[in-house]
Amino acid sequence: MKKILIPFLLIAFLFCGCQKKTTPTEMAGAKKSISEMLDRSFQAFMDKKLDSISVLLADSGLFCGTDPGELWNKKAICDEYAKVFADTSIKSQMPKPDKREILVQKDGKSAIVIEQLKGLSFCPNVPLRWVYYVVKEKEGWKINFSSIALIPYNKDLPMINKAVEQQK
Repeated sequence: MKKILIPFLLIAFLFCGCQKKTTPTEMAGAKKSISEMLDRSFQAFMDKKLDSISVLLADSGLFCGTDPGELWNKKAICDEYAKVFADTSIKSQMPKPDKREILVQKDGKSAIVIEQLKGLSFCPNVPLRWVYYVVKEKEGWKINFSSIALIPYNKDLPMINKAVEQQK
């Protein structure tokens, strides 16, 4: 048993030790590229350019809205964006995120991104948090997962709970 175990352990150690580590310079470059991709996505949304948004979404992605029933694949979220862009009653611009944090994974091939913003027309007093999982593909960085959530301040939770209870 020991004779069989030792070669497997040796292979495991070699495999772990031979993994390519991403350098700090490569990490900084990845963060810059991801940030630029998200800036392009924001600008495409503001300009109502669905094709420009679509190319930044991974084909196998999952995209979540603020409502529990809003779980979309790439085609479905693009259909939703098309509806929003066609709605002429929507006049207000979406504010730019005021906070962005990017955590690139050690292999440099994926990252978690958090953006936060305030001042949306439909809920001006509650901040919004957008969480992304982005992956590096042949064509560049793509959004493979996104989730949008309203993030009330902890001090406002009792007031929100009371308002929801009154609506029941």
